[in-house]
Amino acid sequence: MKGIQNIAMLVLTFCVSTISFSQHQVKLRQLSKYERRWVITHPFLAVKAKRCAERTKIICDSLERKGVLSDSNGGQLDAFRHIYWMYLLGTTIRPDAARKLGVAHEKGNYHQFKKGRLEDGARPDSLGSVMDEKNNQIGLQLAADSSISKSNVIDQILKVIWNGDSYIIKKNAQQQRLSCAGTVVDYSKYKLIWNLPGCLVKSNDILVPH
Repeated sequence: MKGIQNIAMLVLTFCVSTISFSQHQVKLRQLSKYERRWVITHPFLAVKAKRCAERTKIICDSLERKGVLSDSNGGQLDAFRHIYWMYLLGTTIRPDAARKLGVAHEKGNYHQFKKGRLEDGARPDSLGSVMDEKNNQIGLQLAADSSISKSNVIDQILKVIWNGDSYIIKKNAQQQRLSCAGTVVDYSKYKLIWNLPGCLVKSNDILVPH
């Protein structure tokens, strides 16, 4: 049993020494216990998951650079990233394994919050996790749609975003988070609180529509 555990840890280290479950590459020690558990139970799928994450980052960077989408923290680019990432996972590894990885990542966000770590330069919170979970599910639904291929999926996801069929966090022109009543959420009041107020809205609910 000890030998099997050692082998699992070696595979884990090899697979995720530079794996990314978000927009940025992370080291093994930075993964949450939930993500590490997923890799231990899916060591060979982790290699494919790493490639999906790398591909997602390349596409998102390109879309942002070209001005196609913006706001990687609760905005349209954030929504695209999760939908595209989960689509790639759903068409590359088993859908159930992809779903479990998405759940592990969101649980990891809470783990990051408790450790005082940032996700993509911002503090993770409950509303952001709800948004991610909803967009992850959309990605899995697209992965199950046989009419969508990897050659046209980017355009399909952009239509989902622009048509308001995915989710973002409501913000003002200064990119401040708003409540559903339109008041600014004062982050300074919620430094140690996971459940931040805010408002989840359709992805076309932005000041300058495409």
